[in-house]
Amino acid sequence: MLRLLGIGVRGLEPRASWPPSRHSTKLSYTPLARGIILHPMVISTSGSAAKHAQSRSGPTNSERPSRSATAALLAWFRASRRPLPWRTAWRDPYRVLVSEVMLQQTQVAAAVPYYLRWVERFPTLEALAAADEAEALALWSGLGYYGRARRLHAAARAVVASGSPGLPADLAGLRALPGIGPYTAGAVMALAHNQRAPAIDGNVIRVLSRVDALEEGGKAAGLRSVEAAWLRLAPRRAMRHYAEALMELGATVCSPTGPDCGRCPLKVVCLAGIRGNATAYPVPSKRPAVTAVAHACALVRGDDAVLLVRQTEAGLWQGMLEMPRAEVQAAEAPQDAAVRALLAVTGLRGDLIRAWPTVRHSVTRYRVTLHPFEFSLPDRWRASDALEAQWVRVSSLASAPLPAAQRRALVSAFGSAARGANAG
Repeated sequence: MLRLLGIGVRGLEPRASWPPSRHSTKLSYTPLARGIILHPMVISTSGSAAKHAQSRSGPTNSERPSRSATAALLAWFRASRRPLPWRTAWRDPYRVLVSEVMLQQTQVAAAVPYYLRWVERFPTLEALAAADEAEALALWSGLGYYGRARRLHAAARAVVASGSPGLPADLAGLRALPGIGPYTAGAVMALAHNQRAPAIDGNVIRVLSRVDALEEGGKAAGLRSVEAAWLRLAPRRAMRHYAEALMELGATVCSPTGPDCGRCPLKVVCLAGIRGNATAYPVPSKRPAVTAVAHACALVRGDDAVLLVRQTEAGLWQGMLEMPRAEVQAAEAPQDAAVRALLAVTGLRGDLIRAWPTVRHSVTRYRVTLHPFEFSLPDRWRASDALEAQWVRVSSLASAPLPAAQRRALVSAFGSAARGANAG
C-alpha cells in the first residue's frame, strides 16, 4: 500500500525520484490500525510547480482514501469470495452472460445447479443457437422468469445468424441483442473483457448508495450518481475482480436489513456507515402490490401419457407446456373453470374423475393458486383435432418445459416420473 502512495517501504523513506529537488517537502502521518501511512505534501510558491509535483507523486490527498478503500475491497474479495462455478469462466463472455441472466431475480444457491446443467448441455453459444427454444425452456423449467431463457436463446441465434464468431465485445453491440440491458452488458464487458464498464445490479446499487449516502440511488434518477461512484472507486486494472467484489459485498456483507459494517472493507469511505444509518440508504422504491390469482387446469390421461398444450400467448409461461388452464373468474367455482379450459382445447366437457391437491406458487408479483381436476375424454377424441395440443409420455415429463406449479400438480398425479431435475 505504501508503494501505491509513492513512498518507499524500507525505513519509510521517500523514494529518491520524488519530489523534484527544487521543491521543499515535509511528511505528515496518519496512524491507522495496521501501522502508519505517510502523506507527502509539496510546499511551493509556484502553482505550476505544485501541479507538476502532484502529477509526479500519484493520486492527490482527496483521491487516496478511495484508492485505499478499493485496495481493501480487492484484498477482501481475494480472501472471502465464494467458490461459484462461473468464476472459473470469467474470460468466456458466453458463460458470463449465462450466469448473469440466471442471477437476475434469482438467488445464487438456486442458480448454481441450473448453471451447471445449462453449460453442460449448451457449452457454447453455437450449441444453444442450434437447440429448439422448447429444449432451452425445459432446462430452465423451475427457475422461473422464463422470458430470460427465451431471450438468451434468441440472442444466441442472433449472434450465430450474423456470422460473428462470438458475442460482441462492445457495449453497443451487446445492447443490440435481445434481452441484454445496461447491467448485463456492463457485466459482460467488465467480467469477461476486464473493461471499465459499470456493472450496476441491485447489490451494487445498495453498496454504493450507502458509500455516498444516495437516497435516490435505487431509482432511475439516482443511477448516474451510482455509476459515478462505481467509476470513482474503480482501479486502473483488475476490473473484473473489482466488479465482482462489489456484487459479492452486497450479497454477503452489505445486506438490505442487517449490514455487517464492521466487516466491510469500504467502511472508511462509507458515509452511511460512518453516520451509523446504513439501512436508510437507498430509500426503497414502492413495490407493486401483490396480486392473488386463482387458476384451474384439466388433467387428462392417455396411454401412459398426459394431454398438454403449448402456451402461445405472451406472458409468464409463453412457449411452455401445460395442462389446459383457465383463470377462475369472480364467483366461479374452480371446477367450472377447469371444464371451461378443457372445452376450449378439446371441444368437449369431459367427465370429472377427481380433484387433485391445490398447488400454491409465487411468481413475480403474483400469488397463484392452481386447482387441478382430472377428466376423462371419449375414446374417439384425438389430440390432432386440437390446436397446440399433444400427448406427452409420462416418462418424458421430467425433461418437458413445464411451469413449476404445473409440474407440482403432475407430481401429485404421476409421482417422481414428473418431478424432473429442475422442479422448483
